[in-house]
Amino acid sequence: MNSTNDYDVLICGAGVGGLALAVALGQQGRRVLVIDKRSKETLVHRGEFLQPRTLGILQNWGVLSTLRTRGALNIRAMQASSANGAFMGQLNYELLPGSFNYGMVHYYHETKSALYKEANSLVEIRDNTQCVDLRFNSYGEVIGARLLAGQKEYEVSARLTVAADGRTSQLRRWMGISASMYEYPHQLLGLDLEHVSHLEPVMNAFLSSKGVRVLYPMPGQRARLYVQVERGELAKIKQQGMASWREQLLRDTPALQVIAEQIPDDFAGAQLQGAWNFCSPIWTRPGFALIGDAAHYVHPAAGQVMNAAIIDAWTLASELQAAATGEHLNEREVAQALTAYGGKRPTEFAYIARLCHRMSLCCATTSPALRAFLQWCMWLNRGNKRLQYVVTYNMSGLGVRRFTRRERLYQYGLLPDPNAAVIDF
Repeated sequence: MNSTNDYDVLICGAGVGGLALAVALGQQGRRVLVIDKRSKETLVHRGEFLQPRTLGILQNWGVLSTLRTRGALNIRAMQASSANGAFMGQLNYELLPGSFNYGMVHYYHETKSALYKEANSLVEIRDNTQCVDLRFNSYGEVIGARLLAGQKEYEVSARLTVAADGRTSQLRRWMGISASMYEYPHQLLGLDLEHVSHLEPVMNAFLSSKGVRVLYPMPGQRARLYVQVERGELAKIKQQGMASWREQLLRDTPALQVIAEQIPDDFAGAQLQGAWNFCSPIWTRPGFALIGDAAHYVHPAAGQVMNAAIIDAWTLASELQAAATGEHLNEREVAQALTAYGGKRPTEFAYIARLCHRMSLCCATTSPALRAFLQWCMWLNRGNKRLQYVVTYNMSGLGVRRFTRRERLYQYGLLPDPNAAVIDF
């Protein structure tokens, strides 16, 4: 333990984003303190999918091998299909350049555990500890925080304080940063399926008249099924009973017959996940930064929430490394890094967030007219490898390649694409 309670970076929140930043900074040799108010890991249905760029980052940190050892599965594509299973379109990772031309799935707690293991060997982590207030100097710059562990309250100094405390971030509110959140009119009901060994290494989104149903294999001959439900609908479903609901689900989405016998007999292990979209208008203040869900959130079906947090951590750590001139950080170096991080990462994420929102509309809308139009566009472009590559590249986290106006016309079928079979990027 640092007896002086003086650190280069204080990270408030030990989720995947906070731990990822701790690993990156710890490997740079920074003095880092991570705090989290929880002491026990809660198993949650979220954050199972790792995009190609994220895999490269985890490989760089030496964490990917741990996930592989623990049984992580490769995924070759994210595919959209009709309720009957007819192919409509896909993000084909096999088209990507480099060694990470695939995605990967594992349980959120396994990814978090792998990061925790690495971080704990490099930095100080204090569980059962919460931030009760931020500390400021006379210029209004954040210089640390006041922490509470049990009944003991004490102060910590840090050149940089990072809010990694989730979508409802208390630290973000203390900094006077307001975030306008859009809540989708539906939620995702997550079910863990056992004894499933016959699924292809594909994340399948089946588009039904009732919304999206997402199915993909998980380690240990298991699978994860997410079913779109309206807000407040779960109480009615429970009253209806699992057997009746399962029958209706299979009737709405016949493609799910392949896992009919694996759908649980009750809702004991089911979890309900909300769907939001927001991006904080400000990600940095002097001595302060937001990462992960504290900075942004997108529809969970897009497979971006956890990946974006890890890329935030990678970007911020890279900017701090570029600005550093010595073993420990000073205020000038932190200010330089925050300027670079705040000027780069929000813009990059905003474009991906718009793509995620459009994808969620395509997959989750229950409006017959809108669903017919959007899904017709998907079907129209199902064989266009060039457009497919651009979308896959963007969603994989490798970079941002914006569509031109002409490409939009190709997407909507208003112009034929003469280079549909050519990957020129």
